[in-house]
Amino acid sequence: MKTTILLISSLALASASSLSAAIINNRATAYASYWSASGANDGYGAGLKYSKQFAGFVMGDVRGSYYTFDASSTSVVPLEASINLYLPAFISPYAGVGAGYYFVDSSKPDFENSSGYFAQIGADMELFGLGVFGELRYIDAERVFLDGVTANIGISLKF
Repeated sequence: MKTTILLISSLALASASSLSAAIINNRATAYASYWSASGANDGYGAGLKYSKQFAGFVMGDVRGSYYTFDASSTSVVPLEASINLYLPAFISPYAGVGAGYYFVDSSKPDFENSSGYFAQIGADMELFGLGVFGELRYIDAERVFLDGVTANIGISLKF
């Protein structure tokens, strides 16, 4: 009898957890960012990201950012989309890949708009619909000067 009650309780808890993850599956995020680009020195910026859970452990996101690279008088506006695998929990690690288009405004003639792709790892920590996140990404762009690592930290709201 005790075993049956324990089994039913465990299944109910697992079902409630799965139902909660299925209901709360959208997230809006604002973040600050650092970009160490190979040809444009260090850049700093900010961005907005919208994430949506598609199934179980799969989440996609779209984002837009703005970066300035003062040493090269360059600004970059990336528009990107990615697909991520994540583990839903209080602290949720994730890894994913994506692609983007990078609009470049620069006084340097060889710095032009570019497309590219990236790989990323990160983690979200959530409590009562609010969260914080951090991530590292490696960008490989068509124009070599944009290749490099970005680090993002931000706050998110689940709805």
